[in-house]
Amino acid sequence: MQAVILLLSLLLLLLFFLLVRKLIHRIRDNTTADYRSGEPLQISQNAWLLEKLGIRRERYFFDADYLYQRRRQETKKIPLGAIVRIKATSVQIGERHVWAVRYHEDHHEKEVRFVHNASLFNANFASFLAAVREVNPAADIEEIGMLKL
Repeated sequence: MQAVILLLSLLLLLLFFLLVRKLIHRIRDNTTADYRSGEPLQISQNAWLLEKLGIRRERYFFDADYLYQRRRQETKKIPLGAIVRIKATSVQIGERHVWAVRYHEDHHEKEVRFVHNASLFNANFASFLAAVREVNPAADIEEIGMLKL
C-alpha cells in the first residue's frame, strides 16, 4: 500500500513538473504580440506598494524601434539597437525578478530596471526580447526560464 502511495506521489510530482515546464516554454516561445503595429506594448508592471509609496512611477513600453521609459509626463526613447544586455537580477518583487536592461547612450553605458508583466496571456515581454535579438543579434539576452520569470 505504501509503495502505491509513493508511486502515485511521484507520478503527480512528475506531472506537475512537466506542466510547469510546458507553461514556461509557452511563455518563452509565445512572441505573438504584434509590436510592429505602431502602438507601443507595455512590458513592465509596478508593485502596488511601491506605487502607493511613490517610489516607482515609470512604466516601460516598446515597439519595433524603441524601448520607451515613461515617467509622469516625460518619455525617454532608447533605440533597441543600443541595447547590449538584458538580464534578470537577483532582486524579486512579488515573486517576479527585476530585469536590468543595459544600453549605450552618448558613449556611456546606462541601465534601467523593471519588473516585467509576462504571463500566460501576455507575451509582450517575450516579444520584447525577440525584437531586441532581431535588431541586435550581438546583445547578451538572458532567456526567460522557470527560475528567472
